[in-house]
Amino acid sequence: RATPFQLFWTVAGLAAVALTLKLVLTAKGFPTFAPTHTRIDGIFYGVLLAILYHAFPDRFRSLQTLRWLSFAIIAVSLLYFRFPPHTLLSIPFHWILADISGVALLLLLYNHRPSHKRSLAYRLVARIGLYSYGIFLWHTSVYPAADRIAQHLPAWSIPTWQFASPYLLGVALGIFTTECVELPALRLREKLFPRRIDP
Repeated sequence: RATPFQLFWTVAGLAAVALTLKLVLTAKGFPTFAPTHTRIDGIFYGVLLAILYHAFPDRFRSLQTLRWLSFAIIAVSLLYFRFPPHTLLSIPFHWILADISGVALLLLLYNHRPSHKRSLAYRLVARIGLYSYGIFLWHTSVYPAADRIAQHLPAWSIPTWQFASPYLLGVALGIFTTECVELPALRLREKLFPRRIDP
């Protein structure tokens, strides 16, 4: 059985491979927005944080103390989003910086205390977390439908629709697939292969 240390560095290696693939394939002209093997590094970053939080809590808290670094990452990312260079690799760097700034934002904001469990903000974030994997899997599939709908809308409403619809439709589809596919599959798994211990 792998130790948490071995698991951490295995996942870190997989994230590095996915990141390298994203850059190399983009430089060669291949599409890298939708394929899992060029977008899964964002999932790996979340797994790395989870390993740190559960297996190395002191390391996790020490990362949280580097608030200046988190603020710097977010500031650099926002500047890049506002003034992106017009190069072939600018698009993958958008996604890389979005992932990294998401990690930085989580480290800045996460402060788990029992008093937060019943707050509306806590419940909202927890609910988003429940559906986040489904949203991640399906959000890119709504773009063709959103574009077709835009063709039948008044001209004045198209810019707003094009901005908001991918988020709204992506979240709605992610929630739908989670409720109809993922959660029933997990319940079936628990019946067929019950856990030996309660985690």
